[in-house]
Amino acid sequence: MDFSTLPPKLQTIFAPILQENESLLPVEGVNPVLCTARQLEDALEDGDLSLPDVTALVQTLRDSAFLRRARRLHRYVGGAETTTTAKRLAAVAERVIVSLPVPTPEAFQAAVSPVRFAAVFTAHPTFALSNPVYAALADCASEEVLPEEAPFFETHRRDGPPTLEEEFTLATQAIIRARDAMDQLNGALLETARPALAGGMGGYHPAPGHCHQLGGV
Repeated sequence: MDFSTLPPKLQTIFAPILQENESLLPVEGVNPVLCTARQLEDALEDGDLSLPDVTALVQTLRDSAFLRRARRLHRYVGGAETTTTAKRLAAVAERVIVSLPVPTPEAFQAAVSPVRFAAVFTAHPTFALSNPVYAALADCASEEVLPEEAPFFETHRRDGPPTLEEEFTLATQAIIRARDAMDQLNGALLETARPALAGGMGGYHPAPGHCHQLGGV
């Protein structure tokens, strides 16, 4: 985390925390977070720090957390480019075909028909931040190369309390994305299975699954 742009007083306060030194390990009975908070309080009372200085500190910590979360999401999905997604889904489909006891449509149907996962869609967790911030997070995580700096927002907080209509809208958007992903996976499964199975896919009849939307009231 880069504190070089912060006021010197803040850099001094946080320097011990940022140093990797065994002598700076937490001491029994001493709370390093509380000690740092008291130093900040004293610096504000003495006029060595201002509220804008603390605001800049909060934004620095916030943006650092934003980028860490974007990196985790990026690693989790392995990239969001269309070609990358297609390759990953094709690899999943190939593993399914290879694992079949016999290469027949019946074995394929038996492998892919059982319900293996269920999902409940609700927008409650998204209320922590504003919708534009979540959109920016998704955009950053979807980039082929992650940005070095977080997009600037004056605040990540919402402008107002969420509404039930907004919750349903967000949940519906998530369901649509999930259905699109399932359609892509099903397409990859059928495309891979067609040339690999003896007798082709003439007797196989795909049926759509069901997706339920649940919203809190």
